[in-house]
Amino acid sequence: MSHRNHQVFPHPVLSPHRSDYGEQCHFEAQVPHSVLSHGGRNINITLRFNLTSESLLSLIEEGKATYMAVLECSRTYQRQSFPSRAADEVLVLDHGEWQDALLLTPYVASTEELPSFRSHEHSTLIQALAPQGISLPAGAILAVGNSIEIDLEEEEAVESIFDLAPDRSLVEGTFSTDLTGERIAINLHPDEREAIERIRRQPRLEPLLHQALYLHALEEALRGLDDHSERRWSQRLRQKLERMNIQVDGEDLAERSEFYAQKLLENPFARMLDALHQEDHDA
Repeated sequence: MSHRNHQVFPHPVLSPHRSDYGEQCHFEAQVPHSVLSHGGRNINITLRFNLTSESLLSLIEEGKATYMAVLECSRTYQRQSFPSRAADEVLVLDHGEWQDALLLTPYVASTEELPSFRSHEHSTLIQALAPQGISLPAGAILAVGNSIEIDLEEEEAVESIFDLAPDRSLVEGTFSTDLTGERIAINLHPDEREAIERIRRQPRLEPLLHQALYLHALEEALRGLDDHSERRWSQRLRQKLERMNIQVDGEDLAERSEFYAQKLLENPFARMLDALHQEDHDA
């Protein structure tokens, strides 16, 4: 049986494709953060189940049902299910078995037999057709949500969230920052963009570039983090901050953006001084 066919269940199922439950009930899964590979070995997927059915939540609380995430990989043909009693879960996958993009389908399934299962949240039609309820075996699907695609991304340096974009309307020696895209655009005059691309390939000069260009743009991005929460660059920055044990929720990023930007870029001012000192020493 294909799990994508949401019409084949012979019993009430909470699903966006069926009307077995009332309109106040819904079920979905979210991946609130981008997926990152750590050290080339494991893939961490932060998963959140959103369920608004009181009867199904009670079954999960009592241990009679569980959340279930079914993952599929079209490249490696790997398919696996992951049960969870918690609404928030982190799935740890082997990097070699899962690659490129995954398809995740969320479920709620019974963990034991449910004799005469019925719910006040069932539609009037279901309640009329089965007033005594329906007996369900262990493993019966109780809810299913829409499948979501997950892109697997390797962890990259902070600089990977920036694009250097040519803009002839800018005066040479100036730049502007645009936060409206999936990556942060630093707009520059085309001639300067070519020079900066050359500097990026020189390890001793790169800290100077961080201090003069990226640091300012990163500060601006941190101040606009909440206003652009759906952008990929915003999610990537949140991940970086969390791995540094910096709790961005509740922190006033507007006031401390300069401090956090320096930490994210691994203290570019100190690296710039080291590079200049090395230049003097070599001279």
